[in-house]
Amino acid sequence: TDVYQPHLVVALIGSAITFINGLFLVVLRFERRSGAVVAANVGALALTTGLVFWMIFSLKLGVMAPLAATLAAQALMCAILGFSARHLIGAAISRTELTLQLRFGFGAVCIGAAYYVLSSVDRFLLNRFATLEEVGKLRDEGSQIGVRHREPACPQARCAERL
Repeated sequence: TDVYQPHLVVALIGSAITFINGLFLVVLRFERRSGAVVAANVGALALTTGLVFWMIFSLKLGVMAPLAATLAAQALMCAILGFSARHLIGAAISRTELTLQLRFGFGAVCIGAAYYVLSSVDRFLLNRFATLEEVGKLRDEGSQIGVRHREPACPQARCAERL
């Protein structure tokens, strides 16, 4: 609804800035500046927490408070991380690095495209050749099989299960 449009916009902008911060953090880790990485994460957590409480109790923003607080904290963190990594940001293109990234990226793009094609074909085939009742029965059978053959994902879970 239109009531939540500002919430959605703030959440999307905050998510985009968080993604950029993740890139800055990876670059700083590669530069072995783990102190800056830890300080940025702890600072963002403390700032976000403080802003959430202030926006909920003083400004009475309700649901918007955690979204706006996250956006503000991530924007400040982005500015600080950008300043910290400013010497690493440039317009030059490394042909060696570009070749390596394209080789990796091409495979990832092919795998992603294949996943979406298979997912779309699955839905198309179910819509074309099955009724809604048959799809429900198929889903129910699949879930029953999954429940019967549930296996813990890690060895620690198996040990804990035996206790």
